[in-house]
Amino acid sequence: MPDGGIALPEIGVVHAQGLTVAHLDLELNERCRTILEGIAVTPALMQRASLYVYVLGEVHQPGSFQLVAPTTVSQAITMAGSWNNGANLRNIIVLRRGERWQLMGCKINVNDILSGQKVRPRNDIWVADSDVIILRKGNRLKTDDFINLLFTLGIYSVFPATFSFY
Repeated sequence: MPDGGIALPEIGVVHAQGLTVAHLDLELNERCRTILEGIAVTPALMQRASLYVYVLGEVHQPGSFQLVAPTTVSQAITMAGSWNNGANLRNIIVLRRGERWQLMGCKINVNDILSGQKVRPRNDIWVADSDVIILRKGNRLKTDDFINLLFTLGIYSVFPATFSFY
């Protein structure tokens, strides 16, 4: 089922999402024993659901990216085409859902990793399915946005200035 459950006659719904095949085997056989002795169930994994990470903000190609192997935050940023000049690499936000779907977040600093200053990254954490990685604007980009908003879209749009040089 879409929520990760398996509906079986007489047994009911068994939530399989997050279980290994071995744990699912134990759960199914435990439930079968309560109904009828001597029945054994052997689950087989036919296809695994795709896992995705979402990278937003100051990257060249924001979007969702399929996780095909264990991936770190810096690798996910690379999948998004790398970071834009002016991105705040010292304050990257990673949002993740916990076991009870509560939203958790942390801030990590990958500046030393991505700039090549550290060879043993401590802050580069592994991403999990459905993680959201947000690269925020650095101070320079925030200042540029403020100047653009104030002058280009603000004062100059109300009082256009024309200059001529001879």
